[in-house]
Amino acid sequence: MAISAAELGRQGQPTERVGILGGTFDPVHVGHLQVAQQFRAHLGLDRVLLVPCGVPVHRAPPQGSNEQRCRMLELACQDEPWLEVDRREVDSPDPSWTHATLSSLRQELPSSALYFLMGADAFLGLPTWKRWEELPSLAHLIVSTRPGYQLDVESLSEPLASFCQRHLVERREELRARLAGHVYLAELQTAPVSSSEVRARIKQCEALGDFLSPAVAAYIVEQQLYL
Repeated sequence: MAISAAELGRQGQPTERVGILGGTFDPVHVGHLQVAQQFRAHLGLDRVLLVPCGVPVHRAPPQGSNEQRCRMLELACQDEPWLEVDRREVDSPDPSWTHATLSSLRQELPSSALYFLMGADAFLGLPTWKRWEELPSLAHLIVSTRPGYQLDVESLSEPLASFCQRHLVERREELRARLAGHVYLAELQTAPVSSSEVRARIKQCEALGDFLSPAVAAYIVEQQLYL
C-alpha cells in the first residue's frame, strides 16, 4: 500500500532529491537533455532518472527497440554523471503505468524526495491515467509549462480542479520539506525539436543540425535506424 502524502510529509528532510523524466526517447534528442538540465537546476535535484517507456499506454509503440533506445540514452548521458538511465519499464512485460513506476521507485528510495516531470498537455489528461489521484502520495508532480504558455489553473474542470486545490503549491521552496505530495508548475524552456521531427528528417536524409548528440547520431547511422 502506498504511503499517504501526509505521512511522507512527516518523515523529515529528504536524503536526496531525485527527478524522474519518462518518455519513449525515440530517439533521445537535445530537447530532452535541455529539459533534464533545467529540471535539475530549477529544483536543485541531486540526479535525474531518464525512464524509457517499455509498453506505452497513451501513445503508439516506439520504432526503436528497447535496447536501441536504452543505448542511445546511455550515449547521451555518458558525460553527465547526474543523469541516469532507469530500465525498469523496458525490462517489464507489463504496460508502463506511471503509478507502478513511481511505486517501485518509492519502495527503493523511501527517504528520497521524488519529482516526476510531466508536460502540461499530459497533466490535463491526468484523469485518464491509472490510479492518478494516488500519484502525489508517491512523488511531487512537476508540470512543465513553456514561456508564454501558462496553464490556467482557474479554468480547470472537475476532477482536476479539486485535485489542484488539494495539492498545488506556488513556491518551489514548499517542495523541499516533503518527500512527495505537491503539484508545482515549472516554466522550462525547450528546444523546438521533437523525436517525430528527427525521425522524419532521418527518413528524408535531411540535415539534423544540432538536434542529436554526436554519439547518438553515430549510433543511429550504425544501426540504420528510422530509415
